[in-house]
Amino acid sequence: DDEASLFYQAFLKVKDKYDDVMRFGKYHPDYKDIMLETRQRKRAYEMLPVVMEYKAKEVAVQNLIDEVMSKIAFAVSEHVKIETGNPFFQTGHDGCASGGTCNCSL
Repeated sequence: DDEASLFYQAFLKVKDKYDDVMRFGKYHPDYKDIMLETRQRKRAYEMLPVVMEYKAKEVAVQNLIDEVMSKIAFAVSEHVKIETGNPFFQTGHDGCASGGTCNCSL
């Protein structure tokens, strides 16, 4: 998509400025302006319908991969630990590291 490409190129130009500003952090004279412009350009790019559709499909594919990975792992053993990045597929309880004093499931 040409529009998405233009928005992305504009974002990359501002991101280069952002990287330069971040070397000095909030002490750089253009810190606030560049931070604001970077967020605005990124938001404008991410709000394009084609980009939102792409990201939604990306999440759907990742969820499918997580589901398949979980089914394979649990077919081997229910004690296999997997990192899906999706709390829906996590079945273990990590506890709170207080030794059970908060009555959480360890």
